[in-house]
Amino acid sequence: MKKLTTTILAIAIIATLAVWTDVFASEQFPDIIKHRGKNYNLMVFPMEYYFQKTSQKQQQWRNSALVRGYRATFEIIRNELWVIDMEDIQDVDRGTVIWKSIIRNRLNGKSRMKLDWFTGVLILPNGKMVEYVNMNYQTYEHYILIKIENGNYIRELDITFERYNEYQKAQYEAYRKTDAYKKEFKKKLEHWENEEHIERFIEMSFRSDQKANFARLFNESNE
Repeated sequence: MKKLTTTILAIAIIATLAVWTDVFASEQFPDIIKHRGKNYNLMVFPMEYYFQKTSQKQQQWRNSALVRGYRATFEIIRNELWVIDMEDIQDVDRGTVIWKSIIRNRLNGKSRMKLDWFTGVLILPNGKMVEYVNMNYQTYEHYILIKIENGNYIRELDITFERYNEYQKAQYEAYRKTDAYKKEFKKKLEHWENEEHIERFIEMSFRSDQKANFARLFNESNE
């Protein structure tokens, strides 16, 4: 397959999640990354961009908590980012989710794949949870930001919740000045009357969809 290349940040590759947020109220299972001997939930969905670019059809989802149809597991192996498993919900038994691997089905027989087409920032929540709204939106004491270029590990930052929150607020305020924000607000007005609720929803969506450009933080850390 011809190598895919993109300079789009990881935080932008899950635009489809914004649609799901509107349509489906269910909380969503996050993707997972194995990093330095520990499993972390990912706040981005790297495989979504791959499926969109390769024009693969979204599989029929069987559980409203997994509308993208899979949960991917990633690992950085020898400084390279790999997807090492993709699972779907096979059953739920007395509150316990039973997972089934579907990676070979989704990746044309491959058991794993390097994300050599991926350039962006992976966001890993770390430490104790500070705030819980739902599975789609929580805040934590620290965040690990991992910079990836063409599937290769470049560097990482460990920032506090305060710095993370401050940065997101600044990015959101910049977003509020754009035509995209005005268009989104106007669209919500067609269905909702309370402007305060609309504003809160858009901000929550902005944060949970990770639209903020975290790449600038890496530049600031070099100064």
